[in-house]
Amino acid sequence: MEGSLLSYKMKRLILSASLLSCAMMYPQYSMAVEEFIQEQKTTSFGQTIPRIGSCELNPFTSAITSPQSICISDHVLGHYKIFGDANQMLKVILHKVDDVPQGIFFSPKGRLTNNLGDDISAPISGATTWIQIGSDGVLNIYVGGTLTLTQVQNSSTAIVLQYNIEFNLP
Repeated sequence: MEGSLLSYKMKRLILSASLLSCAMMYPQYSMAVEEFIQEQKTTSFGQTIPRIGSCELNPFTSAITSPQSICISDHVLGHYKIFGDANQMLKVILHKVDDVPQGIFFSPKGRLTNNLGDDISAPISGATTWIQIGSDGVLNIYVGGTLTLTQVQNSSTAIVLQYNIEFNLP
């Protein structure tokens, strides 16, 4: 009886050692998540009046200022979510829009947040901002910025912007 118990323990020890050996020869790789972005809300400066000038949409407060009173209603702060591996560092770049033929220029300004308490400003379009994806695998980006109209737009124009948000791993 004692010999069979010893034999059983030895078999378990050999099995454990062989499993450990296989794990070392064939390591299991963690399933990395490919980062992707999802639009929650599109940045919009709403209705404009036919005038040359600029408006600024604050990415922290959602308030709009319009010294020349060209942006008059229905503005929306853009909101995007980047999903990826928890706690992964990302570099984020908000690219400007230069639509010369239409006379529309947009310099995005952003606010980047995660569930770790990071709340970072990205005040210059085209500049790199480094931030960590949250422990929940989510990075929030709120986009406002400065809209400049160098040509008089149609009086019924609603300015809804399409721009690029670049994000890369280090």
